[in-house]
Amino acid sequence: MRADRLTVGQAGERYAESREALGRSPVTVEDYRSIVRVHFDPFFGAASIDRVTSLDIERYMAQKRGNGRSPKSVSNDLALLSSIFRHAIRRGWRTRPGNPVEGVERPKVPRRSLKLEFLDQPEFEALLRACLDTEIGRQDRVMYLVAGMAGLRQAELLGLRWYSIEWQAMKIRAARDTFTRGRMRESGKSAAAGRGVPMAPRVARELELHFQRSRFTGDEELVFPNPLTGSPQQRSEVHRRFKRTLKRAALREDVKFHGLRHTFATRLAAGGVPLVKLQEWLGHADIATTQIYIDYQPSAEDGALIERAFGSDPLDLAQGSIQGSNLRKSGGSTAN
Repeated sequence: MRADRLTVGQAGERYAESREALGRSPVTVEDYRSIVRVHFDPFFGAASIDRVTSLDIERYMAQKRGNGRSPKSVSNDLALLSSIFRHAIRRGWRTRPGNPVEGVERPKVPRRSLKLEFLDQPEFEALLRACLDTEIGRQDRVMYLVAGMAGLRQAELLGLRWYSIEWQAMKIRAARDTFTRGRMRESGKSAAAGRGVPMAPRVARELELHFQRSRFTGDEELVFPNPLTGSPQQRSEVHRRFKRTLKRAALREDVKFHGLRHTFATRLAAGGVPLVKLQEWLGHADIATTQIYIDYQPSAEDGALIERAFGSDPLDLAQGSIQGSNLRKSGGSTAN
């Protein structure tokens, strides 16, 4: 298609396809497509990507803010638009010089302190005990255990298949198939293996018991399916049952399912697992994402530095220089 006929929406779809081909998370790619479809297409319409100017970008930003879209969401929109235009320039779809987004001042996003929601060990055990003694309740218990002790995302858990459980290696292979936005995104058994997360003996035992109880045990079948049909569970139903379980356990009801992943990460960080290893197990593309857990790492070395400083009076070590400084201030001399 000629550059003067390629719309922003079409360029956005091609950009999403390129990220998908590079292995970007299916959830991320779907988010790109959703923003293009819901926001960019209606605003830019049939306008050629080669004719969009910084003024058009400013108008987009003003309209979205006027419609109540948050500053953070608009800022994310502009970041995606900028990436789309950079991709279009590299591909020769935009011949007009410059990226029109780069000259636009983005809305100020209020800074908020990050509060991680996670469960401590007694709370985690209380959650597991509060699961109902029913078919779906027993399955939920195992799913919560895997989430809290292996750090898998909800979408990864709902898409997890039995072939991803490596019993001998004591690992769970995550991020092969995921269930997001109401549909399964499959990579297939023959695709490159996802990240390997260590499987604690407790997790392995519970998964083995769950395997023996399940009616769906083929390699290609789901580990945590709808127990009646074997099909993927709806995330809304998982959410509702999780909230009810929190209530039965008398735990904070503002904890989200994702808090189980934070539970895994904070406990491992507190246990001294290096951030680089934690990044690998969590599947973070950027170490900066993992660094939100840095405050939970033990810092005995820092404490030892303070202990040594207070073990002897540092002022005594510099007494001569302090005395000399005082004498100079008073006009005296250090000579005998």
